[in-house]
Amino acid sequence: MNKYAKHILISLGVLIALGLIALLVRNYYSQFSALWDNTNDLKTILALLRDYSAYDVVIFLILLIVVSGIPGAPASIFAIAAGICFGKLLGATISAIGFSLGNMLDVFALTFVDGLMKKERTNKYLDAIINMEHPRIGLIIGYAVPFIPSFMTSMAAVKMKTSSWQTVSCIILGSTPIAFIYAFGGDELMKQHWTSAILFILLAAALIFLVIFIFKDRKKIIERTKSANLFTKK
Repeated sequence: MNKYAKHILISLGVLIALGLIALLVRNYYSQFSALWDNTNDLKTILALLRDYSAYDVVIFLILLIVVSGIPGAPASIFAIAAGICFGKLLGATISAIGFSLGNMLDVFALTFVDGLMKKERTNKYLDAIINMEHPRIGLIIGYAVPFIPSFMTSMAAVKMKTSSWQTVSCIILGSTPIAFIYAFGGDELMKQHWTSAILFILLAAALIFLVIFIFKDRKKIIERTKSANLFTKK
């Protein structure tokens, strides 16, 4: 595969995502039309948005998988939308499955498609996770923390050559909590439960502090390596 492989795959993913969004808009057209006449009636709006079929659920799930597999795509927005359109539990389940399968798709692509790993710029989170004393915990944190690119975390998993079972378990453990936070937050926002919605937003933001563990754990192993080198020189 040539050096344009990554751009070709991303473009394909974007086209698929746009097609799926078009399908959802077509399926929800009648609900969107009715919303204009009920903009002040929260119960009616909620009922209209949640008037979905099993087909809509499947399409939205596939959309989340595709979006989660595209580097830089705003998967969090779709996870929040899942909470708004499908409610807490179903929305969270769709988001968790979508995030997990999308991240697995990234790992699969990075493992089997030549060209994706080549000439990829280094990233401080990628380097930090790879050099951690407990790198699998780093992978879980990488998939859980919103602002760490999940594509970089998948790249770290591939570079560390973790087993399939370890990679899948790290993806699920990292992707599921943040998926639930987004979906539950979206549902609370839709119901105008502002206090609960803010709490979910703060909880998502608090995950940022997990990054401290990545760099502290990395610092430990670097200091240990330096000490070993000094001892060897002596």
